[in-house]
Amino acid sequence: MPSPALVRIELVTTPMALAAALDIRRRVFVEEQGVSLTTELDGLDGEAHHVLAWVHDRPAGTSRLHYIGPTTGRIGRVAVLPAHRGLGLGGRMVTALEAHAAAMGVTHIVLHPHAYLEHFYARLGYRTVSGSEVIDGYLVLRMEKTLTPTGPDRSGPRQARG
Repeated sequence: MPSPALVRIELVTTPMALAAALDIRRRVFVEEQGVSLTTELDGLDGEAHHVLAWVHDRPAGTSRLHYIGPTTGRIGRVAVLPAHRGLGLGGRMVTALEAHAAAMGVTHIVLHPHAYLEHFYARLGYRTVSGSEVIDGYLVLRMEKTLTPTGPDRSGPRQARG
């Protein structure tokens, strides 16, 4: 396991970092898991906040947050390259996005993970709130978590997309 000093989670702030994040997602979801490119490229990346997990200064994982209501965000597209799984990067990325969301005034996070990841997200404080559906051959759940906002009140109008 790499030294904690050699692992970092950062918000994506450049086109090059976003390209790295999208490449990780393509490799994990489309090539490895067989998710269709149409499902993966859902049009929400331009308005989302993304993080990259770096190991030894190389992109190793990614996730994103987008708003679906004035104080509600959705975290998704959590992807870690196979060589870096088991290092805790997924949990660290979700935690980083939760902190970012709370700083933006978000009080509620929803997820739609594959069902086999239910226990992973439950350990991070999420609870399953509804039944499942099948998307691209994967059973997907709806999970939620309440956050304590640390930033300004954002209960006013905010553009949200499904």
